[in-house]
Amino acid sequence: EITSSTSLSGTSAAQISGIRYGNSTGTVTGSFTISILNNTITITDNLPNGSSSVSGVNGISIADKLATGSLYVNNNIISGLAVTIANSNRQIRGITSSASASNVYINNNTIKGNTTTATDIGGWFIGIDQTGSVDSTLEINENNIGDSLTSTPAITFSFLFLFRYNFF
Repeated sequence: EITSSTSLSGTSAAQISGIRYGNSTGTVTGSFTISILNNTITITDNLPNGSSSVSGVNGISIADKLATGSLYVNNNIISGLAVTIANSNRQIRGITSSASASNVYINNNTIKGNTTTATDIGGWFIGIDQTGSVDSTLEINENNIGDSLTSTPAITFSFLFLFRYNFF
């Protein structure tokens, strides 16, 4: 468990994720449950050589998925993801998953207060994105992309042109 860290440093990264799960190779045996619950995630990306994206929760495919797998991403707050390097094409992603499972539940999450100074066409925003196959149940309910109670938008761009917006 990392509750807070200000000591991470470097000059480049391919991708920065608050929580990353999954397995891109190998075989999953038996049933599995992945639960990502009740987290608050904030990341500032100011690496000079940059990353391709900054993600709150990022799931990669679970190789050789079995029909008895379940994924729960519930009650998380993703706030303050920030790209602070101009002239970049870094993406900000709230919750993304290419994980395949029998059941996927992405509920009651809040994605708000994220900012970017990216000035390249690739500097886009995704709120929630589930691209993996789901065999039985897919629930994406009661998520807040932005916060109307506090008038906090999901994303603020300091430079805007032809950006791609995906909220779901």
